Amino acid sequence: MTSRRVALNGYKRLLIASRKLFSNDAYALHQSRLQLRQEFMMNKDIIDPIVLKELYKGIDEVEDMMLNNFIQGKRTEEGNYAVTLEPEKNKETTIFDPKPLTEEDLNPINIEKEETTQNLDDLIKKY
Repeated sequence: MTSRRVALNGYKRLLIASRKLFSNDAYALHQSRLQLRQEFMMNKDIIDPIVLKELYKGIDEVEDMMLNNFIQGKRTEEGNYAVTLEPEKNKETTIFDPKPLTEEDLNPINIEKEETTQNLDDLIKKY
């Protein structure tokens, strides 16, 4: 495949990824398209095969990041943000562990507040 064909194919893949990522946000979709076009136009005259190979690798990485690593929140009427997490997107890395936290999880070494305060006071006196 020619370098022009590979670049156009990568550009198309990134446009599709941005459409999926920003499906409910017209402004973000428009801005991402402008940025993609600007980046591709900035690199249009590059002919060095080594540099082109790195740029193609960058296209693959950006596409993967857009499809698998970003989430978009939506502001609710209460002023909070609602986010829909899709754990099947990235099965290699678990960001969200759905099991509830226990008291032991919150205080794994079982240090009482009084002990901590006392130790801090001792350190302050020491110095």
